[in-house]
Amino acid sequence: MLSAMIPAAAFVLISLQSQNLKRLAERDHLQIDEIRHPLTWQGDGYVVAERPASAAQLAAYERIFVKEWSRYPASFIVKSAVHRIVIGVHLSMNDQLRASVPAFDGDTMYYDAALGARSAHYQRIVIHHEFFHLVDDRMKVIYHDPEWEKLNPPGFKYGQGGAKMRRSGVGELTDTIPGFLTRYGTSAVEEDKAELFAHMIVDGPYVRQREGADPILAAKIGLLEKRLAAFDPNMGPKFWKKIPGWSDLRRTS
Repeated sequence: MLSAMIPAAAFVLISLQSQNLKRLAERDHLQIDEIRHPLTWQGDGYVVAERPASAAQLAAYERIFVKEWSRYPASFIVKSAVHRIVIGVHLSMNDQLRASVPAFDGDTMYYDAALGARSAHYQRIVIHHEFFHLVDDRMKVIYHDPEWEKLNPPGFKYGQGGAKMRRSGVGELTDTIPGFLTRYGTSAVEEDKAELFAHMIVDGPYVRQREGADPILAAKIGLLEKRLAAFDPNMGPKFWKKIPGWSDLRRTS
């Protein structure tokens, strides 16, 4: 169900850095909007709300966003069927603050330019983590993925979902949980996959180090690489060779 669509007049690109966003939008055949007025969007069973960001907030976020989003080949964006990116602040879904919301039924990614702004690493992870949720949905295995789940240690059970695990520190990297990079990844199968994807891009050297000592994690990496390459051949080895700290630590076996 799509409703409460936002009029085009509610969007405008307002900061100097927006020229970079315009080029990115043209490359990927999508619309990137920095909102000037508060918006509310009604999805299928959820409500997204967001407010305008300041020019300073937008400029700071754009520098991070453009660099991270530009890593993806344009074909990957097209196949993910995301048609719009919306950037603002005070982003929420059903009144719960979020750094990003992937609106599957709206073909839209919402991002908050200010939440977590004191940590560029956190914002980078969010960009890739939340976008992967949308890709995972397009691959039709996001919430029900027995092939992935069988890779976990015997007897392991996921938690109650990401929305129920929002304590401080759960997103920090750890080597204390076999098969997982963060405690947040244990909350649900969809969060496990999204955490792995994001950290593979942002924390390549750490993930490669863990992979060598953790056969469960190695199996998950292999499956994720296989799926991404099948979804879009441009997300195969050619993509990973461009990820810092990843290609120079390739497996030799």
